[in-house]
Amino acid sequence: MQLSSAALFLLCLFGLSMGAPQKQSPEQRTEVLGILVDAKYVENIEAGMKIQMEKAMSENPSLPQKVVDDMKKAIDRKRILDELAACWGTVYTVQELREIRKFLKTPAGKKFLQHQPEVTERMTAVGAMVGMDMFQMLNKFDPVRYPMDEKTKAMVARYSAIRDGLR
Repeated sequence: MQLSSAALFLLCLFGLSMGAPQKQSPEQRTEVLGILVDAKYVENIEAGMKIQMEKAMSENPSLPQKVVDDMKKAIDRKRILDELAACWGTVYTVQELREIRKFLKTPAGKKFLQHQPEVTERMTAVGAMVGMDMFQMLNKFDPVRYPMDEKTKAMVARYSAIRDGLR
């Protein structure tokens, strides 16, 4: 479940790096950092990134040590905090951030945090399922250009099972 948090972080990270830098006030940053710490976002992202790194290493045993070392360096707590603070702090006002932080300490907020990885994973799966449906349509239209290899068939089966579990 933590992988989805890492995936969302990477999307946010690369999305931010492609656009113009956003400004945020010191108060916004303080409130965002409080939310990130309270919600354990950084810990979840670090754990997810480590799992992804281990998976990449096991799938690519000939991966050069320099690449492995560089991947380990990329899991930098300060960088993650800075990027996440930019994701949140440029969207919400200081007052909104305070209200979010207060909400996260309520029973409903705690439940929200507890189930957020599961909900995020399901929402990600819905997007992937729609993408797979579109790919299947393209495959029926032009199977040469859009071939359904074994890996793609396995993904379709996986997302179909997830879809069935969501209903």
